[in-house]
Amino acid sequence: MGGIFAGLAASSYGTAQKECPSHTGCSSQAMSDRSSATTLGAVSTVGFIAGGVLLAGGLTLFLTAPKNVTPAVGLQLMPGGLALTGGF
Repeated sequence: MGGIFAGLAASSYGTAQKECPSHTGCSSQAMSDRSSATTLGAVSTVGFIAGGVLLAGGLTLFLTAPKNVTPAVGLQLMPGGLALTGGF
């Protein structure tokens, strides 16, 4: 997500630079493109940070998960029928 919005921000900023390279006396379209680039850049940054946090959380869960634990499933004969049992 962060990469996509970074690309959109770069494109919008490039368009604004072509329309108004001096950054003064710019048209309303150039100002709008520059504003869009700033907003898309902020969304990109949030996307990269959120992705990093989620990656770190997933990696932490994976590395701290119990090892060599296999689920146990069984079938028991009980008075009046069968019972399916299990443990995780």
